[in-house]
Amino acid sequence: MSSRQGGRFRRSPQRQTEQTIDDETEISTLMGALEDSDCRAILEAASDRALSASELCEICDLPSSTAYRKVDQLTEAGLLEESVRLCTNGSHTSEYSLAVADLEIDLQGGVELTMTEGAAPPAAAD
Repeated sequence: MSSRQGGRFRRSPQRQTEQTIDDETEISTLMGALEDSDCRAILEAASDRALSASELCEICDLPSSTAYRKVDQLTEAGLLEESVRLCTNGSHTSEYSLAVADLEIDLQGGVELTMTEGAAPPAAAD
């Protein structure tokens, strides 16, 4: 369910859900994103509020091509969530927020990841 808040459409907060991942390819994708320092900087920046790619470039001091590539990597890994920011002038832009509240690694009996999906942080102000 979506709601309009301050010029943005955001999903209504939902209960946290857990997803267990034991597929080696998915684990490799997630771990690859987490070991990348630029990806970690983006995750840290997006932990407070939803940000556009250009805002992430500025905050993380990244070239735009790098920021877009890392945002795509994090979105495909399920760590970032994309939403649309509507501006008062009628334009819109994509913004990104954390899609995961918690990530747990279990090494007993093989590698297994458990992701807890949580509500997105508040949207950025115009």
